[in-house]
Order: sequence, then C-alpha cells, then structure tokens
Amino acid sequence: MLSTALNEYLSAWGDYKDLPDLIKKLIVDSYMSKNAIYRTDISKGFINGLNDSILISEDDIIQKVFGSNCSFLGLNKAIVPRVITSVCRPLYITREYENMMYACEDTRVLTALKKQNANFGFYLPPDMIIGRDPGDSSLIRVITNSELNQYYFMGTNRTKLVNETRSVNDIRNQILNQITESNPDGSADKEFLKTLGGNYIIVNNIDGTAQGTSPSKYGYKGVENITIYPELYQEYTDNGKVFTVNGWFYFDNIVSYVGLF
Repeated sequence: MLSTALNEYLSAWGDYKDLPDLIKKLIVDSYMSKNAIYRTDISKGFINGLNDSILISEDDIIQKVFGSNCSFLGLNKAIVPRVITSVCRPLYITREYENMMYACEDTRVLTALKKQNANFGFYLPPDMIIGRDPGDSSLIRVITNSELNQYYFMGTNRTKLVNETRSVNDIRNQILNQITESNPDGSADKEFLKTLGGNYIIVNNIDGTAQGTSPSKYGYKGVENITIYPELYQEYTDNGKVFTVNGWFYFDNIVSYVGLF
C-alpha cells in the first residue's frame, strides 16, 4: 500500500530513501494514532498522528495484532494525509515548492490550511521565484546539519542589499498573507479578498493581476515594483484553489498575526 501511495502521489521525489525526512515523518504519522482504537473508533473515525480525522471500514482491516501497550491494524489501502488533498498539495507532490513546504511546516500554518469545507485561495510562489538565483532570494533554507535536519531561513534584504536571518513569525505572516479566505467569483472588475493574515489582496478580473494594498515588490523588503499574474494550479484540491504566482504580496499597513495553530 505504501508503494502504491508513493507511485500515485510522491513519484516526483523518487524512491522512499530519496524522500525528505519531513515527508517520511508525514507518512509514518498518518498511520499512527495517539490513543487506542476501538471498534466504535473504526466506525466513527479517529485522530491520527497528524491530527487528521481518519475513517476506515472494518473491511479494510486485513490483520490485527495486539500487544501490551499498542495495537497493530494492517490495512489493504493507503491512508492519504490531508495535506496531499488540500491546497497544500503541490508542496508535497512536486519538487517545485520545497522551501515553502519546510516554511509551512515550521510556521505551523498547515493546521489552518488543512481545514475541511473551506474555500481557500493559496497564492503560491515556487522556489525558482523566491529561492536563490535565478530567484529573488527572499526565502532561502540554509542547512546547518543535514543528518539532524537542522536549518534556518534567510532572505536578501533588497533595500539594504544584505542577507538577513528571517524569524518564524515574519515568515508565518508573509505566508498567511498569501492565503485568502475565499476565491474570486468574477462578480466585479476588482474583488477584495481577506487573507488569513488579516490583510486584503485585490484581484483584478480585467487584466488578470493580483496585489496587496500596495504594489508588489521584487524580493524581501524590495523596492522594485513587479506585477503578479496568478496562474491556476490545475490538479484537484478539496478545500480551495492554488494559484502559482511570481512573487509576494505587499501591504500598506501590515496586520501582524501571531498565534498558535
């Protein structure tokens, strides 16, 4: 079942041994439960190690082993983590957003983004846009110990032309302001969509552009104006839409959202 899931969802990464540790942990945690699973949990659902709600059928169980402090249930189908069906999907099934994948994990925005019955708009810049050359170097993951998976994030301050270490709160706010609570419906020439960071982006249905309340700039703390042209990500996501964008949104008065998810 694991090989099937790898072939279907994670083939871009190659073999299991080539997967980032972050995704390996995601796979393991998706099959774990924090508490004992009883028959009522099987019929009503239970919470796995990713805090996802899991519903399986007794017909899916092909093996049962009970120990003194745990239970093992063998299944005949894979458990697909919520992040792979939600607007987080491209972070995991492609290799184009690896920096953003780690940033979303570190800043704990995934809890919000996995929400079911939502209609998020995720305006997602790929690594080739925000990473090192040819990118703008606004979000760079600097690995300090590959064996222990230790790293930090850095960005090139385009105003001062120096590299700066970026804080978790700073990155969290920037990511949350790339995510809208709803999607444009074409009802007006310009639509104002509230972000999870508490600001608004403006979608122009006439020329196909989007921006914050201030024109977007090139890079981190940039000075050179750029125009954002969102392109719809075509693969299915079950709680909103993903748009590939060529930069970050900027705002006149940024609402700083600091919280736990």
